[in-house]
Amino acid sequence: MRGRTQQVNDFWLRLDNAAKIYPSIKDKELTSVFRVAVELKERVKARQFLEAVHAIENRFPYYKVTLKAGFFWYYLEPHQVPIVVESDMDLPCRAFYKNELMFRVLAKKNKISVEFSHILTDATGAFEFLKTLLVIYFEKCCLQFPGKTSVIDAKETPSKEEYEDAYNRYFKKIDSPPPKISRAFHVPFQLRNTPRFSILTAVVPVDVMLQRAKQNEVSLTEYLIAVYLFSLQNIYHQLPPFRRRASKKIIRIEVKGEKDRVKELEAEIKKLKIALADATMEKHTLETLIDIVNENYQTDVKKNLGQPQSKEVRNKRDTR
Repeated sequence: MRGRTQQVNDFWLRLDNAAKIYPSIKDKELTSVFRVAVELKERVKARQFLEAVHAIENRFPYYKVTLKAGFFWYYLEPHQVPIVVESDMDLPCRAFYKNELMFRVLAKKNKISVEFSHILTDATGAFEFLKTLLVIYFEKCCLQFPGKTSVIDAKETPSKEEYEDAYNRYFKKIDSPPPKISRAFHVPFQLRNTPRFSILTAVVPVDVMLQRAKQNEVSLTEYLIAVYLFSLQNIYHQLPPFRRRASKKIIRIEVKGEKDRVKELEAEIKKLKIALADATMEKHTLETLIDIVNENYQTDVKKNLGQPQSKEVRNKRDTR
């Protein structure tokens, strides 16, 4: 589990490298809040569930914080208020208010949900919190937790690894400039008027996805990335040729004494740029994209911690 905070002293917590961007970009629309939920076979028992929440809230002290604005950076201040279980009636992933805990626990009928700000953790950390909550809840209901799933012991003292900035531990400095990458493809859709977001529900059987991933000898993550890229590729190739742009380089024409040929040369350059874009975004089958994702995942992604250190990380280290 990776909690996105790093302890400095008893009074405040420093945002780690992955969390630093979220305070400056979040708003009522882009909340940076995500949800992890589970549906039980029976309705949630209120008394046992409240007891379970109370039993684990001191196990995760690095989540019981509120966001504060410092002179140079944001920081997290411990906020010792009890976790309130909310009824799951409103829109999911709502923004958190000022001086409010940046995670919430919700329940409705047979569904239990937890929502976290990305400032605190990622989905792995939220899932570990939810698993721990479920284990204690099942114990309160005199039920045995199914399977041999590894869970955090609610009675243990939190280890430093749970809230450290792992980036600084595994970072490997490389004295070379970062590689140049082409401009990202933007989907050609207009933004909706506010409020922009609505609920879209999709149910996909995990066993089927795992089977497809196994057939292609890749992980579930790699398979889903390939499917996502395949969808974006289809959108891209449905665009008219003049809207396909993958290169950010600007080609300039300087012609002296041949004004009559300027338009003709510009047309040729335009065709060349479209051809370059098409070559960059060559249409691949899903199987080919899976192979490409797998190759890059095994090389570039796993070497990501060895990329040149950014100015933000260097400045962060210098201020310690």
